Amino acid sequence: MASTIVDFIKSNINAGSVIADIGCGTGRFTSLIAPIASLVYCVDSNEDAINEARRSIKSSNVVFLNENADSLSIPDHSIDIVLLAFSFHDMANRESVVNEIKRIIKPGGKVIIIDWVKEKTPMGPPVDVRLSEEDYIKAFKEFTPIQVSRVSQYHYGIIFKAPVS
Repeated sequence: MASTIVDFIKSNINAGSVIADIGCGTGRFTSLIAPIASLVYCVDSNEDAINEARRSIKSSNVVFLNENADSLSIPDHSIDIVLLAFSFHDMANRESVVNEIKRIIKPGGKVIIIDWVKEKTPMGPPVDVRLSEEDYIKAFKEFTPIQVSRVSQYHYGIIFKAPVS
């Protein structure tokens, strides 16, 4: 995991934020952001991944949810920041996921995206399952992109601002 990715994520998180790490897998990013946040929801539909995250992350401010991203138990408008790191491209019903993010995020909250560039690289998922920056901008059409940048040789980052009304 390149430090530039970690730096990109951390530089976009305010201390004391409530964060939903959706598609958290085994919690590698949750473990890095928990010390900064007041609360982190570590969410993944894969029970084995969530159980591994639960075993490895001992922070008292992390809530582990074995749930699908399009049907979350997180309260309405309770999230300051949604993190989607290498996960959204694998989600089946992306439109429902975006609608669920709109439900849980506070007005003006941030969505942090980290994903693979949509080109052949020596590692990572097949190119045909990857999403481009433009694909994300279309999927999050009601959100405002405030930053789009290359965060490492094979990855990009996008920051979206949630609608305020």
